[in-house]
Amino acid sequence: MDALIAAKLRNRFTLFDRDGDGRITKASAFTRLDRDGDGRISRDELAQAFEEYFTGTDRDLPGNWLYGPVR
Repeated sequence: MDALIAAKLRNRFTLFDRDGDGRITKASAFTRLDRDGDGRISRDELAQAFEEYFTGTDRDLPGNWLYGPVR
């Protein structure tokens, strides 16, 4: 993963991980990002979403639901 994207991921993950357990709970995240359906978003799931957001071209990829279209 690109170093800049990894740094942004760490910062955003910290913001979303409200209880500091290393996972984002369903109450504070989008269900689409929970790829394995366990009710939480892991660091790997969020990393994949960030990569999709910054590099993907398919609007329906879960990562493109983070902030909307890149302008």
